[in-house]
Amino acid sequence: IVLFGTFVIDFSPKDWRSKIGPFMLVLFWTACKDLYEDMRRHKDDRKENLRVAKKYNFQTQQFDDVNWCDVLVGDILFVPCDVAFPADLLLLKSARNETAFISTVMLDGETSLKDRATPQIFADHFRGKHFDEVKLQGWPQEQEELAAFAVALMDTGCQVKMGAPNPALADVRGVVSLGLEEEDKAPFPIGEANFLPRGCILRNTPFVLALVVYVGADTKTRLNAIKADLKFSNMQIALNKCINYLLVFIFAVCLYATIMSAAKVFGNQDPPFMPLWMFFRFCIAYYHAVPMSLYVVYEMLKLILGWQISKDEQMVYDDEPAVARTADLMEEMGQVDFIFSDKTGTLTANEMVFARCHIGGKDLGDFRRTGSGVPEGLAAAQSLLAKGGSAGEAVAWYYMCLAACHEVVLEIGAAASSDKP
Repeated sequence: IVLFGTFVIDFSPKDWRSKIGPFMLVLFWTACKDLYEDMRRHKDDRKENLRVAKKYNFQTQQFDDVNWCDVLVGDILFVPCDVAFPADLLLLKSARNETAFISTVMLDGETSLKDRATPQIFADHFRGKHFDEVKLQGWPQEQEELAAFAVALMDTGCQVKMGAPNPALADVRGVVSLGLEEEDKAPFPIGEANFLPRGCILRNTPFVLALVVYVGADTKTRLNAIKADLKFSNMQIALNKCINYLLVFIFAVCLYATIMSAAKVFGNQDPPFMPLWMFFRFCIAYYHAVPMSLYVVYEMLKLILGWQISKDEQMVYDDEPAVARTADLMEEMGQVDFIFSDKTGTLTANEMVFARCHIGGKDLGDFRRTGSGVPEGLAAAQSLLAKGGSAGEAVAWYYMCLAACHEVVLEIGAAASSDKP
């Protein structure tokens, strides 16, 4: 309304350039900030889409590199350890016989590994067969067998039917059947135990061979992604309230000035008095009291704060710095007083250290290392084992049960020599 009034030369008390200039500057700055954030999000999306996966080529009988955005339903992919799945997959073959372990922390926040198994129909049909017909230059023998497995699967004939895409993570329905004799074509059910969701990471398994069943917007990850609403920080809400109160005060002053003008307190009445036009003239005259530049400075401070977060050396995890993906809620981080969590693993990273044990009515002491010497509990356990007898036998049985009754997966390789637990 103010900008429109400034274009009426005879009506506006001020030059239109004094109004349109600052207003266009505010709009231009806001547009540049939003463009910068959109370009950064587009860069992240492009980086995700251009990640490389290994797709089996039935013509060359080799695994070729393909971008994630080019993965299609029906492709057979080779996924090595510690690599994310580019689409929703059906497990066909695993390096660990018929089982694979995946991390779903990016999907549901659970840090514990989930086990996945190949459909029993594949295990029954291909059990005991050695696939060594295909030789891939420079590839390990196990990966060569995976390529041969894909050839055997194509020669046998495989048909997979999946249900309509749905966002429920545990609701996976489908059937698979092999092209064998007519009496053996009974479909075998597919469930969550055979499903590898997109975004999850293969862990403690050297590699797997999997079939793509859902891609793009049909994957569980995309179906569970809700459209982000506009978010405003508490400081932004408080600032907007202050501006609203200021506008109400300005309109009240303009209304008062209009009434006083009607009472012939201000100025003469030539040309004839028009209350509505006079009210707009006062609005234009007093509109400079609205601090439009405050929003520009406020947005600049948000960008500077986001840059400082990305450069903060104390906010680094696995050599990856923190990333401020949006500047809208930046200042909210400094206003956090309490953190509520439904599980301790979120805060402790699941790094559990054996502390004490009670065997045969005796507390052996603390097993945690506090210095360079042998912990008290470990020394007591070693002493009882060396002496033998009933006490030593009880200690031996205790640690035998402790070593056998768990779900820990031992991985031998390069990761075993790393500093990570």
